[in-house]
Amino acid sequence: GASWTQTDGTNVLFPNMSTSANKAALFAEPTLHINGHVYAAASPNQFCLYPVLDQVPGLGTKSLLLRRVYTPGISKFGQIFWATPVVPPGFEAATAAHGIVTVDKMDAATQADIATLADYSRLPCGPTAASLKCEACVGGCQSDANRANATNEQTHYATPDGQQDVILYRIPSNEKLKLAASVRVQGGNWSAAELTDFPDDHANLNAGPLPGGRVYLLSNAMPDVFRDPLFVSSSVDGYNWQTLTALTSCEEKMYTA
Repeated sequence: GASWTQTDGTNVLFPNMSTSANKAALFAEPTLHINGHVYAAASPNQFCLYPVLDQVPGLGTKSLLLRRVYTPGISKFGQIFWATPVVPPGFEAATAAHGIVTVDKMDAATQADIATLADYSRLPCGPTAASLKCEACVGGCQSDANRANATNEQTHYATPDGQQDVILYRIPSNEKLKLAASVRVQGGNWSAAELTDFPDDHANLNAGPLPGGRVYLLSNAMPDVFRDPLFVSSSVDGYNWQTLTALTSCEEKMYTA
């Protein structure tokens, strides 16, 4: 029942962090739900952002921007801050220009929330119900080798019968041109991520409900052609996809006036 916020450039969620000395792309990251709080996330890094502190050998410190949303309404955003106590190298000028702070300057509740991102037992691919579930590792995340097949590009939907939740993940491995999935019964624990038979071309994806009770999936379902064309699929039960239709192709666009 809420109205849409304005799209006139006055309610930017995250600013452009590029400077003349640092041409930085900014990737939208999965929203975090921690202790009843909701944080929008963005980063110049694309995969395996957790933990944000150097707790796992080889991962190092990642550059994660966060912002509390729904504070208290849908159009009210909180302070933008880095998830680390220091500004990532190269972002000093943009940080100062946009009034961004580091996590140690935030309130105690926010600091407590973000501290969970450095706790390996509560990582998104952890084994507990408290898992943030923002990325998944095929075979589990207990080793760096498995984390090389981790991804935080995912989409979530409820099955049409309302009994289960499903998260589909893109797996960025040349050997796994398929989507992976985690499933849970409503209110229960998430299953480990497992490969599905659904083809994928290392691309982002989006799913959701359709009128009439079906579920849709937008994805690049033709492997080895680099994200072309865009397909829409639909499912009656949320597990078996009965239709697959190509919506548009970059090849077609090249020859369209």
